Amino acid sequence: MSQPLFRNRFFTFVSLAVWCGGFLIACAKTPPRSALDASTSATLQRELDAFAARQAELPGLSAFVQVKLSAGGKSELFDAALLARPPDKLFLQILDDLGQERARVVADGASVLFFDAQENRYERIPQDGEALKKTLRLPLSVEELIDRLLKRLPLRAATRWEAASGKDNPEIRYWVRRGGDFLGIGAPPLDLASYEALSPSGKWNYRIEYGPNA
Repeated sequence: MSQPLFRNRFFTFVSLAVWCGGFLIACAKTPPRSALDASTSATLQRELDAFAARQAELPGLSAFVQVKLSAGGKSELFDAALLARPPDKLFLQILDDLGQERARVVADGASVLFFDAQENRYERIPQDGEALKKTLRLPLSVEELIDRLLKRLPLRAATRWEAASGKDNPEIRYWVRRGGDFLGIGAPPLDLASYEALSPSGKWNYRIEYGPNA
């Protein structure tokens, strides 16, 4: 049986972008966590590798998501319609609480069309690594955002496995550091519950949290 073009999901997508010093702000330091022993780390790493292989086969995503935008100490929660097809096709429509369009981003692999409904303004820019930063101020590329939405993990070696602390989301059992990224892992079975990218200063660049049905 052939795979469907898109996989339908309903999940909470909280803090779509958390970019310190920019439009979306939610800076935080990492709480203290304890390292796991070598045997447990090796077992979890094998499970994570198997999870990554499964996610790499997903052909696309169709979802209804929630986007939390924070700035100046205030937060707003928006609904959004999403279509994503790897490696570089994206449709993201952000709605207000009445279901009216607030903004729209359409990426076709070559360019990104941004529509600001409040200003009735269209802008088309080249689809490069800065496109989402210029439109939504997200510190990642279209391709990286699609990978995060589909839980497709970049090829990076794990440097440390840690047990979750009491200050973490209760859905998270373990954390794994991979370069500047922190992956929050839920178990059992192993699944990706949170993806956090850190700046060199140790403050969040962005955070994605996946709901239980993601």
